[in-house]
Amino acid sequence: MSDLYEEDIVLWSERQSELLRRRAAGELVNEAELDWPNIAEEIESLGNEQRFAVESLLVQAIVHRLKAEAWPACRDMETWLADSMRFRGDAASRFVSSMRQRIDLDRIYRRALRGPYPDRSMAWQRLPWRRFARSRWTGCLVRSRRSPSES
Repeated sequence: MSDLYEEDIVLWSERQSELLRRRAAGELVNEAELDWPNIAEEIESLGNEQRFAVESLLVQAIVHRLKAEAWPACRDMETWLADSMRFRGDAASRFVSSMRQRIDLDRIYRRALRGPYPDRSMAWQRLPWRRFARSRWTGCLVRSRRSPSES
């Protein structure tokens, strides 16, 4: 069964889910057909992927908000704000409360500051951290820790 996992993960997952459903319904299944090590790995991987998706969306939300705050006179400012709101909404829709302890907002904020931007002096790096950490859209997802500048 592990060979199928390496060759065709979609077919492997279909077969494994069918076996698990049959077993959950009380039907006897051949235990040798259940690929327990890879089932466990896939379950863990799924949870990590969901968290990484939320973190990536938060990075994008912060990047766009910082751009709008750093360059308020730019013609793209309203688009950046709208994009930030959309990314925040997408992150919130994927967020589950068990992620709260695993999401590190300080690290996400630092990732947002490292992105490839035209002005490497990053005027926005001087923007107040606490305004973002305590804002409604991040506060509902994760609790703030110290700002990167306080480290």
